[in-house]
Amino acid sequence: MELRPARSGVIVREFVYLYHTEAQSNKRHTFRYLSCEPGGPTKNVPNWAPQLLRPALLAWVNWPTAVVLSSCVRQGMFTAVFGLPGGICALGCSVFPVFAQTRNKIIWRVCSGCSGTQTWNEEPSNTEVNPQGTVVLACRIYNKQGTCSWQKDGKPQGMFVGKYEWAGDRSGGDCSLRIFDAQEVDDGDWECQITASSFTAHDALTSRIARLIVRVAPRPPVLEVESQQVGAGQNFTVREDTPGRIKCISRFGNPPAEIRWFIGDEEIPASSYDQTNSTEIENPKTWVAYSVLSHSFTKAQHGAPLRCLAYHQAYRTASASKAVQAVLDVQYAPTVTLEGAPSEDLEEGVDNLVLRCLVDANPSANVVWKLKGSHDVFSFQPELTFSPVERKISGTYSCEARNPVGGSEPISVPIDVKYPPKVVTVTPASTVTAALHNHTLLQCHAEGNPPPQYTWVQTVTDTDERLVRGQNASLLLEHIGYEHQGIYHCIASSIIKGQPRESASQPVTVEVEGAPQVLQYTVERNLEVEKGQDAHIQIVFCSDPQPSRTAWEWGSFQLEAGHDRGRYKAENLAQQDARDDCYSARLVVEGVDAGDAREYILNVENDKGSDRYAVGLRVNEPVSMSTVIGIVLACLVLLVLVTLFVLYAFKTEKWCFSREYQSNLDND
Repeated sequence: MELRPARSGVIVREFVYLYHTEAQSNKRHTFRYLSCEPGGPTKNVPNWAPQLLRPALLAWVNWPTAVVLSSCVRQGMFTAVFGLPGGICALGCSVFPVFAQTRNKIIWRVCSGCSGTQTWNEEPSNTEVNPQGTVVLACRIYNKQGTCSWQKDGKPQGMFVGKYEWAGDRSGGDCSLRIFDAQEVDDGDWECQITASSFTAHDALTSRIARLIVRVAPRPPVLEVESQQVGAGQNFTVREDTPGRIKCISRFGNPPAEIRWFIGDEEIPASSYDQTNSTEIENPKTWVAYSVLSHSFTKAQHGAPLRCLAYHQAYRTASASKAVQAVLDVQYAPTVTLEGAPSEDLEEGVDNLVLRCLVDANPSANVVWKLKGSHDVFSFQPELTFSPVERKISGTYSCEARNPVGGSEPISVPIDVKYPPKVVTVTPASTVTAALHNHTLLQCHAEGNPPPQYTWVQTVTDTDERLVRGQNASLLLEHIGYEHQGIYHCIASSIIKGQPRESASQPVTVEVEGAPQVLQYTVERNLEVEKGQDAHIQIVFCSDPQPSRTAWEWGSFQLEAGHDRGRYKAENLAQQDARDDCYSARLVVEGVDAGDAREYILNVENDKGSDRYAVGLRVNEPVSMSTVIGIVLACLVLLVLVTLFVLYAFKTEKWCFSREYQSNLDND
């Protein structure tokens, strides 16, 4: 019965062992195995178990107490001993003797019938080689006894010097094949085969198929979009934030090229693309590689190069790659910025204005200007020019742009054209007649930007004094008196560029009609005159219509203007040159004395009514000489008395001080 120990590949037949003891010299015993099952029957097996001295060669098997070493490589030696309790089950062969130690030294040798099975040491593996290169396909066998041969694509392959040669020592089990000057014809599936060690053996070997790839540099990669080729340097058009698809194709390479994508020098993550490889129809030994990039591009990447790099070991470049690139044409909706917005006041007829709507868009966008409050488009031009600016262009202008991708948010700029004030109208008329003690309203309307401030100024004709009467567009004159009579101007003012601007209206003449009225602010209420001098009492009054009667009154006397009585003379009324409808009434009292000191009243009348006004006259009498002498003497007497009193007080104080000083001395 033939036994095949686990994983050893050894067929055990008949063995002889030699042993040496102190009592006996070498003694020969022959035995045959009947079974290798645990506890199975044995024949002529000594009752002991060997101890292997090469533990590095052990390999555990499924038997609880059995061990096995590697299989035979040379006849005549063994490396495998399967140990069971109470004996040896099976032996194998080895290139080195194995020593087993019990109570006696035992040297085991094969006597007859030990033969090894051919097994693989190294099978050929898939290999790549560049054209014109040299490559070795490994094929190594343990215990080789058969004949080596090679097959390519299922057909026997002979040896040819300088092309196909043995690479190792076949007698030692190395049947490796060396291929020189690798060409496309060498590309294929290779197998190493070993015939059986004998006609009765079943140990013929056929290796697994090893793929030899003779590299073929693929053509430069090309780009395609929707089956249309994109030339190198041409645009690849996509929309911002919308996935764009583009294909990179590398053809007629062996093996297929590895494709990567870059934007500029930055590699795109592999998750954004995939690669599919298939054999070429025209040449099945070469490959076509497809890589489809699906990626969302941003506005910032517009104009950047999109590069496809095909990597292949057969490319004779420093990076072992070739590239093709397109220019990213990222289309995006427009955004607008505005240039030329005024930073200071714009003055009508003086300044120029240019507004530019700057658009960032791809593709180019159409610009639209609109004026707030208008439903019509103001302009389709990107630039608005106003030279010079006019008030009518004031308003809020907005600029927006639109292209096939979308539209921009509008951007606005307010334009406020300044212009100096100008009084347009003054009402009710250029001449206004107002009733005395009544009221009247003057109104002024001016245009300007900024809105003007209003000031009403009255010019007093007799003094050219300018009186501010109001600070509003409307001036209400209440309780009108003749002092309101005069020339009025409405002055509109504003500030433009830090400079004051003014506009004055045409003059408005205000005339007052009514009873006479004394202009009290022009008259002194009391008049002092030295005795013997002439007193001139003057009162200014206004009257429209003219006064019908003017008379002076004092005590029981009355004296009309233009008349006199003794020392009293009422002069004729004098017309005021600078004040219309105003008159001056004068009463002259010649050589006044103390009896003339009294109030003198002017009575004025016209068709509308009357007015009266009193002026007090004081007469200053001169002081007599006797009175002056008396006053001087009295002052002298008073001065003497004061002097005597001071001297007396001084002496009295000094005497008191002396007595106090003497008393202090006596006490000491």
